[in-house]
Amino acid sequence: MSNHLKQAHILWKQTLSPEDVVIDATCGNGHDTLFLAELGGQVIAYDIQSDAIEKTRAKVPQATFHHQSHASFVETQAALIIYNLGYLPGGDKQLTTRSETTLQSVGQALQIATKAISITCYPGHPEGAREEALLVEFVRGIDPKQWMVCHHQWLNRKAAPSLLWLLRLPL
Repeated sequence: MSNHLKQAHILWKQTLSPEDVVIDATCGNGHDTLFLAELGGQVIAYDIQSDAIEKTRAKVPQATFHHQSHASFVETQAALIIYNLGYLPGGDKQLTTRSETTLQSVGQALQIATKAISITCYPGHPEGAREEALLVEFVRGIDPKQWMVCHHQWLNRKAAPSLLWLLRLPL
């Protein structure tokens, strides 16, 4: 497991309670979905690729699945919403998350996440670099009275994955 995912897992563990509802907005191969399920609570997984849904369902049959884009959530509330952006490892690298739908999704996540939002960015390909830059610009504008926003980035590794961590402040 890479360092950015270790950091994300530490933050998720510190944030979640066993009864929480969690959304994995991009379930991919199911590794994060499984990790979240092992923490307890209800896990809801989204992906547009049927292959990703099938792989994740094999690992985490108890999760609820939505074979659709993360651009529009069915749920009205979740403690944590996570994103692992980019392309499906082992899949078609031309099929990636898209900046427009990711920004739309994160905008909605800000409305329904009660504790935090975790976004792993992969700037090693053109759309990933664009997506990360637009997300960083977007989250800089979030109301600091409602959210604390942190960007974990490895500065001595070119195009290294990074983690955006958005923590909701108490009302």
